[in-house]
Amino acid sequence: MSKSIGQKIGIRFTEDIVNLTETPVGGHQDIETQEGTWTASGTYSGYSVESLKDGDVSTMWQTRSTGSYIQIELDSPKVLTGLKYYRTTSYYSMGYTMKGSQDGIVFEDVYKGSTPYGSGYVTTTFDTRTPYKYYRLVIDSLSNRLYLYELILLYKPYKNEIALGVSGLEHQYVNGPLHNRKYGIERVEKYPGDSKALLLTLEVYENRFNNVEGNLTITYDASLGDLMGRGGGVESFEVFFSPTDLLPKPNPHKAENLTAQATGSITLIEVFYTQTYNLENITLQAEASIDFIDVSIINP
Repeated sequence: MSKSIGQKIGIRFTEDIVNLTETPVGGHQDIETQEGTWTASGTYSGYSVESLKDGDVSTMWQTRSTGSYIQIELDSPKVLTGLKYYRTTSYYSMGYTMKGSQDGIVFEDVYKGSTPYGSGYVTTTFDTRTPYKYYRLVIDSLSNRLYLYELILLYKPYKNEIALGVSGLEHQYVNGPLHNRKYGIERVEKYPGDSKALLLTLEVYENRFNNVEGNLTITYDASLGDLMGRGGGVESFEVFFSPTDLLPKPNPHKAENLTAQATGSITLIEVFYTQTYNLENITLQAEASIDFIDVSIINP
């Protein structure tokens, strides 16, 4: 694998990997859930937070206070990737922050959003790879009061994509300070033809390690993954390797030349000519066709 491409990484173990939840081609699809224990920091006039998950869009949860929140303790930690909620054109406006927590005490911001005007379901998605057991929807702003009728959580069933981690040092800008960067994993699969190896495909180009300095770090959290060897579950680990030991490829940040080979054909038209005047000239026209050879990816 090339450092300059930084797209895939192969990891080889000492023994066979006998169990692996492979990532579907194209990635995981969002799943809807209303699981867990739901509570609210406050409820106005008896409008229960349970109304948000009773399947009835005529019942509601109501609040009149900014800073109020709905807290959800999931049955197990999940990577929340969006919200789906029902509102009407009456008292619909809210600015909100979705927060996540591992222990229900210390919360981190996951997403900030606001409600568009209209009636019916609204679906909002956001990009995160951190699983939390507790989520809190905090109402940052509202218009006098807020009516919410249904609330559904969206999550992706990530497993080894978040159990495995890839990180390295990169410059924040050209010749700038180094900072540790994590590279998201898009797909985990068995390495073709090798029962002891896994193949990790990283996310979009911006998240690939084409500019990493020094070693890459590969980690695995056994509490999140399901890697299994013949002797049992694979234990958590942290290993280091240098991408410079890999097959060198063109580096897009260094001057380089590319040579393309082409085969051309020229057809000349036969002309019969007899000179009549001393100052007379003749012009020949040639038609040429060129087929270029595919040289695949250059400095991706």
